[in-house]
Amino acid sequence: MNEFTDALSKIAPIYNIMLSFVVFYMLYILILGKTRKTKSYLKPWKYFYVAITLFIIEEIITLLKFFKILSDATIPRTFNASIELIIIILFVFMLKLEIMHIEDEQKDNTKETVVKKIVKKSSKKKK
Repeated sequence: MNEFTDALSKIAPIYNIMLSFVVFYMLYILILGKTRKTKSYLKPWKYFYVAITLFIIEEIITLLKFFKILSDATIPRTFNASIELIIIILFVFMLKLEIMHIEDEQKDNTKETVVKKIVKKSSKKKK
């Protein structure tokens, strides 16, 4: 079991950064690609894009420390913790934006249905 954990600890950061680059590219296509021409609500995804970018920076620093290119004296551990805190704040803000957008859409939909009901009633009265 010890050999497995050693192997996993050596390869996991590399897989992590590779998957992060895949997600980064997919978000790049989502935000700046063809969906920009449609009327999609992308504001939360932009914050997610920033969070993924920060995560990639953190992973690169972790890999550089793992391969002993950087030392803990150059970049302290509090740097990683502060980046993670910023990422969490961005996720919470992103969710709040999405909730506010959904609430606004629901208000607009209820206003439209109320207007439609009023129009129907007024058209029935005219007949």
